[in-house]
Amino acid sequence: IDIAIVYSEPRVTDAIHDLLWMVRATILCSPKLLEGADRSDPAKFIAAHDLLHVKIDGQPRHFFWEMLARSIGRPDLPVDRGLVFDTQQLAVQYATLGDGLALSDPLLFSEEIKAGRLVQPFDIWLDEGYGYYLTTHPEDLSNEAVALFRSWLIARFSGATGVSPPELETVTAEIKLRAAR
Repeated sequence: IDIAIVYSEPRVTDAIHDLLWMVRATILCSPKLLEGADRSDPAKFIAAHDLLHVKIDGQPRHFFWEMLARSIGRPDLPVDRGLVFDTQQLAVQYATLGDGLALSDPLLFSEEIKAGRLVQPFDIWLDEGYGYYLTTHPEDLSNEAVALFRSWLIARFSGATGVSPPELETVTAEIKLRAAR
């Protein structure tokens, strides 16, 4: 059984890729960076701080920051600088220390935002063309546990139905019940 949540561009393969959500990134940083900062010009704010990058296969390290610079009308903004991290989690964790700007989807870090460890200094969004996909092999869908878990994840992240999916504990209990039969 092989099932995974993958961060990727849309693609066609022999596997099944169910879109959970498309990433909408924004600038996230520690509230410490806002103390006394001039936020009237996002480009100046970006230029004044270290940029935190995340490795993306086949892309230059500054790929998303370059897209953001173009989207705010500043393709000349120097974005090929700063630290590079293997994961979004590490980049944002570093940002909470007050040492840089992360470009990330706030859905992934809602707890840090609610707790006040991260803030969004500007209402600037980047539809980066990447998303989170539930990926599995077609033959694995015949396994009831995989099919049930897949259905739950799709319902959990779709938001389109207006109906809340059952709690994961309920799904887990159903999987155990079906396995015992």
